[in-house]
Amino acid sequence: MSFEGVDLPNAIWTGNPVRPEVRALATPDPERRASARRALGVPDDHIFFAIFGGSLGARRINHAAADAAPRWSDRVAMTIRHVSGTRDHAAIVERLDLPADAAFTHQLIEYEDDMPTVYAAADFVVCRAGASSVAEVAVAGLPSVLVPLPGAPGDHQTANARALVDAGAAVLVVDDELDADRFAAEVDRLVDDPDRLESMAAAASSVARPDAAVAVVDLLDQYASRPRPDAASPEGTRR
Repeated sequence: MSFEGVDLPNAIWTGNPVRPEVRALATPDPERRASARRALGVPDDHIFFAIFGGSLGARRINHAAADAAPRWSDRVAMTIRHVSGTRDHAAIVERLDLPADAAFTHQLIEYEDDMPTVYAAADFVVCRAGASSVAEVAVAGLPSVLVPLPGAPGDHQTANARALVDAGAAVLVVDDELDADRFAAEVDRLVDDPDRLESMAAAASSVARPDAAVAVVDLLDQYASRPRPDAASPEGTRR
């Protein structure tokens, strides 16, 4: 089970497995962070946040992020990495209207093939609330602004987001409430409050399950090694 509180018989909370490269981020490493920032061209003194919505992208997030970006033109020590996804990239390139003298750094890319490096470098993220994304940002100890996908089966992304919101690690924004004003407001609240970012990061780490994959394998081993009744015996007869 990925999250606590699910009403399933005999459920065991393992967490959602993450990639080994993400699992490594559960242990803080200042040199890894510095190296990640160098790789992404992010100065050490910049506040850095990433925006992403899956390989195709999340249109609502993309539009709000692009429309909000010019508001930060006078922020000197800020870098934004906006991963638009393949579907919306051309439209977002056209939509983004930054002044030529913008003081901050804006990196708009179509696809990110090294999310662990982005996580290692970032101060917080803005993204959807799929199980993998929520698990990864928690393991990486990252504060997040989560915008659940509307219409997801059982509204499961909202439930995913709530796991971090209830812990104090994330902010939840309903998809149809996200526009440039709301996007900018949520980002500004985090950028301007380092103490809040620090407490949210600690909260994210507190609910993370970096060893979820190991827990799942251990459970499988336990069940596989249990003695089973002889299929030919009365005890093994199906009823």
